[in-house]
Amino acid sequence: MVFSFQVDGLGTYSLSVIYASLVVSCAFLPTAVIKRLKCKWAMVVCMLCYTTYIAAQFYPEFYTLIPAAIILGMGAAPMWSAKCTYLTQVRSELEFILSPIKWFARGKNRLSPEVSWEHLQTGSGGV
Repeated sequence: MVFSFQVDGLGTYSLSVIYASLVVSCAFLPTAVIKRLKCKWAMVVCMLCYTTYIAAQFYPEFYTLIPAAIILGMGAAPMWSAKCTYLTQVRSELEFILSPIKWFARGKNRLSPEVSWEHLQTGSGGV
């Protein structure tokens, strides 16, 4: 089995191409891809870009790894942005659901002992 680092610096070149195309991708693609595909599907499609690079590692030649590295670099930035956007959306939804639970768990719902005892004695309400 031949590895990409054994073929005349192919590993170094392919990593350089990945990061060069990632820089270009960060400037232009994430917003457009996420708007078009939404977060979940953007992550799925961008993971396919990773699989092309992984598949190209089975036959490491310049004509397989360099194009796969370009595809990976172009898919990496939208995937990272989609992941962060999705986690932010899920967090805000969970915060809405869990905030009352956290409020009660911290004991913020309890009144001071004097106030609650006073309400109970006068019969003016209570907890």
